Amino acid sequence: MSSPLAASGPNSYLSEPSLVPSQVLDTERLMQVAAARSADYRGAAPFPHIMLDGLFSDALLDQAVAELPAASAK
Repeated sequence: MSSPLAASGPNSYLSEPSLVPSQVLDTERLMQVAAARSADYRGAAPFPHIMLDGLFSDALLDQAVAELPAASAK
């Protein structure tokens, strides 16, 4: 799979979300949410699970979706 940075020009990185791990996910916020929701996770049925919204920016998720092959791709 080609990189969107390579395909869209040498300065395209200026407008795209950063993929630096410390900028992809706010780990401090994640730990706060995890602590607050741990009982929900453990008590979920039929097995422990939880859904966490808003952990990643919309721009980063849009970039990830753009890299997926089209549904019609073979």
